[in-house]
Amino acid sequence: MVGASLITIVMLPFAVYQLYDLKEQRERRVVNALLMINQRLDVETSRVIRHRLQSLKPQPLLDASISADSLGDYLDTMDSLASLLARNLIDLQSVNEWFGDLIERTAGNSEVRAYIRESQLQDPSYYTGFEKMAQEIARLNPPRRLELRRPKGR
Repeated sequence: MVGASLITIVMLPFAVYQLYDLKEQRERRVVNALLMINQRLDVETSRVIRHRLQSLKPQPLLDASISADSLGDYLDTMDSLASLLARNLIDLQSVNEWFGDLIERTAGNSEVRAYIRESQLQDPSYYTGFEKMAQEIARLNPPRRLELRRPKGR
């Protein structure tokens, strides 16, 4: 009886360390997955699409340098991110911190919406993961109302 209690007391710190280590491994896997997606979004035309979406001045997404296929590749990367989220390999909060603004801007772009609609005529399941992820991000970040305040004393 004393031996079992002694083993429990000796092994408890080891078990706690293993739990901590598992948590650290999961966090590393999440960061590695997000870095992989970030690298895919930083390749050639995907980088141009991302910068155009994040630009403060409106500009067309597709032109002679960016084809519909390039937009498809960009959306495939976003759909891969959504797949990681759907499989619980990454969490919504991390996706929001890393890509929330980009996801919202992508989902809100009229050229992207038209491309998705056209793609879904061929196969209704195309980009549904991305659309679901964009809805979850939108729920997480409700629109804020900008209030202009007068400085005190005026």
